[in-house]
Amino acid sequence: MSKARKELSSIQSMTHYERKKWIIEKQWELIKYHFENNPFYRNKLNGKFPLNWETVPELSKSDLQSGLESLLSKPFTISEVYISNTSGSSGTPFFYAKDKYSHAITWALIESRYAEYGIALNDLQARFYGIPLTGFSGFKERMKDRIMNRVRFPVFDLSDAANEKFLEVFARKKFKYVYGYTNSIVLFCRYLLRIEIILNTVCPSIRCVMVTSEMCTPDDKLLIEKATGVPCVIEYGASEFGIIAYQKPDGFLKISEELIYVETNSKDEILITSLFNKAFPFVKYNIADRGKLLTNELNELGISELMGRSDDTIILPDGRQAAGLTMYYCSRKILESFTSIKEIYFTQTALDAFTIYYISEIELSKVQLKIISDAFETYLCAGLQLTFEKTDNIRRKQNGKFQLFTSLIINRD
Repeated sequence: MSKARKELSSIQSMTHYERKKWIIEKQWELIKYHFENNPFYRNKLNGKFPLNWETVPELSKSDLQSGLESLLSKPFTISEVYISNTSGSSGTPFFYAKDKYSHAITWALIESRYAEYGIALNDLQARFYGIPLTGFSGFKERMKDRIMNRVRFPVFDLSDAANEKFLEVFARKKFKYVYGYTNSIVLFCRYLLRIEIILNTVCPSIRCVMVTSEMCTPDDKLLIEKATGVPCVIEYGASEFGIIAYQKPDGFLKISEELIYVETNSKDEILITSLFNKAFPFVKYNIADRGKLLTNELNELGISELMGRSDDTIILPDGRQAAGLTMYYCSRKILESFTSIKEIYFTQTALDAFTIYYISEIELSKVQLKIISDAFETYLCAGLQLTFEKTDNIRRKQNGKFQLFTSLIINRD
């Protein structure tokens, strides 16, 4: 981390023209490295080193859904890299790797961005996030919360009764900031406005709210700031890259040019090249979001008109509400259990009924259907009516982004 902080500081001290020159050099350094050391990527280039950047092919998640070992660049091995997997919210989860220095400088950048709002990585965080409820994955997340000084507010139940308990925790603890899913924080803030309480009067230590994972509309942002009494900061990120763009105090959504090269294709789809990750070929990687690139008066690159995921709220028969991303935990259980399933999509058709669409080479067995039913019972409630439909195509939204869950019972006026 010491080395990473030092290099990050050096990059951030560059002039605009120095940084642009450095980025171009890093782009070609990385593609040359993967071309020479990664058979998978060399094959993707048809064995020919590209003469210009425009001819470099895009990569998608489906390109990278093969064995992790076959995707690593030499001389890296499984035991020498940081390994993680995507949240699965895009519908095509996969495992990826970062070399350890790339992982370290990613965290150095997060540390730097948070410092702009007076937040340190070890400050007490109120985390509105999901968590696996069983098994080693859940244990690991709870341990990470303890190590990283986080108090988690699970998003599986966002009823008034649950929000009342959340508020009691805020009154007892000196949180420095709130972090989590936009939809979950918005529901909590609506509760605060209904009971006419401003969060920073109950918890004066809070400096800001950081929203991530789901789209935050201007109305959402205003609502959060009204209910909490502190600034709402939009973070646009991905588990593969960390912070892709981060909202500056003046509102500009600044791209992390220190670590990534960002461009768009003819459809305004966002393509990302990791400038440090030598273990895994993230080159012109299509992140499956859309947006427009622009520069500010400081010649910093930013994103506008960002169109990403905006999940609905789940409403259950007993009146409880849960964030749409709760479905991620159901989907992860399914996708990790059944390698035959490539993609999955959920629709709520009634208070007690859900339709599950899936792409698979084979029909689900009775045992598999029972596992899925159990996952719904664990994360939502018992007695739900589940309908399964095998399909060859999972539909996307008009903006091209996959939405893991859609409710057909929400009033959309």
